[in-house]
Amino acid sequence: MAVGTPVIASRIGGIPDMVIDKETGCLISAGDVDALAAAILDVFVNSENHARMANNARTRVEAYYSPDAVARQTEELYQSYLKQ
Repeated sequence: MAVGTPVIASRIGGIPDMVIDKETGCLISAGDVDALAAAILDVFVNSENHARMANNARTRVEAYYSPDAVARQTEELYQSYLKQ
């Protein structure tokens, strides 16, 4: 996602928190080979989907996971605890 590539991943662990289905990539059920094949075609063959998801993926990483974003979120968290 950080390099502007849509992600195809399983709906396990924390992955669904990072990858937004049909926006930054595709989420599929673990072990579902047919869904994997369909997602590959949907993302990498359909150039409109690929371009849109690639842009969304890069934007999401910059907004939530870049060093600046993580530092800002950490500072906001600390500030919220200091106010308590």
